[in-house]
Amino acid sequence: MSLSLARKKAWNEKGWSAAIIVIMVAGLSVWLVLPSIGQSLQSGFSSYADEVGTYVVVNFNGYAFAQNRTLSQGTISAIRSIAGVQKVYPIVAFETDFLYPNLVMNESGFTVRGMTEEVESAVIGGPSGFPTSLVALTSGHAPVGAEPGFVINAAGVSDPTNGKAYTVGQITNMSIARVNFTATVVGINTFNPLVNIPVLWNATFLQSELGQSLFAQTASGDANLLIVQVATVGQVEAVASQVTNVLTSYPDFSVTYDQATVTDLLSVESSTTPIYNLIGVVSLVSSVVAVLLISYIAVRRRNWETGLLVSQGWTWSQVANFLWSYFIILAGVAYVLSILLSLAVAPYATFSYQVYGSTLHINTSIGLFAYASAALIAIAVTIAVSQIMKWRLKKAGLDAILRDY
Repeated sequence: MSLSLARKKAWNEKGWSAAIIVIMVAGLSVWLVLPSIGQSLQSGFSSYADEVGTYVVVNFNGYAFAQNRTLSQGTISAIRSIAGVQKVYPIVAFETDFLYPNLVMNESGFTVRGMTEEVESAVIGGPSGFPTSLVALTSGHAPVGAEPGFVINAAGVSDPTNGKAYTVGQITNMSIARVNFTATVVGINTFNPLVNIPVLWNATFLQSELGQSLFAQTASGDANLLIVQVATVGQVEAVASQVTNVLTSYPDFSVTYDQATVTDLLSVESSTTPIYNLIGVVSLVSSVVAVLLISYIAVRRRNWETGLLVSQGWTWSQVANFLWSYFIILAGVAYVLSILLSLAVAPYATFSYQVYGSTLHINTSIGLFAYASAALIAIAVTIAVSQIMKWRLKKAGLDAILRDY
């Protein structure tokens, strides 16, 4: 009986019902979208930080005749012992020569035939190689076995014969330690963390080309580059400072990290997410207050309906159930509409951040918890409104209620 009367009331009073629904839709939609934006930003940045955002790089930036061109094991151990350091990747970077014997160039009125371009390179994995965790290919594959191929890192190299970046499948003449060979681009890496290592090699292939002894001299031994993984983004600056202190006797090495990215990450964690959550809560509370007010007006203007029910033997508990049935119908409609509205709005709430020379895109995703909490909020609001309305009507008394009939 209560549900049937509630449906008739909702249908007959379309204007008031629509007003309540609109206000509830606005409040629930804001609750669904805004906190989800903050949580998506935090989740996106945290995921990025776990993969690449918490790296500090120690680069050799001196000259070939510098006194200290490699880092001792004691120095690397000292860096490993710094609080907040999760892992240290010691890398041996060496030169790979790209050979262009048929390239013809005109410089200062002279014709030059042939060109050699030196680029820094490293092997993938192993005790002195580029960390495999940072090899996330955008295309192609990592070289396997003794496959004569290499990976172009994000910084990449361009082919001077056409001025375009190398692509997967492109073949070129190369030389390492004066050993000439031909190799193919088999993969393009997505990320180069603050260090320019344009070419990544498979160790097995280089060993077969250079021989074990020459390979050991070229691609193994003491590191001339370090990638330091920090446990959390909040520790990056402190770790970078301590690494700098450890390297005071190495003037030809510099410590770098992406200050802008760290700042963005810390900002999202400390302020952006709480702000979005606060706005969502304030908007929801405002919407609830507005629903209470307009619901009170909607019920108050037709008090006599409730009075007739009571005069026919209804208890005040039954009256509360009738009012709750009315508001839960409106809340159900509002909940469905708020889901549809939030799904329509969420794709437009996208954010882009410049990180390591590339762009990190973060999309807003609304989780099941948000939908469940919105449903619980809608139910709680209807219970609160119906109880308040019952209390107000009961306090006014049956005679006062029926006076308007």
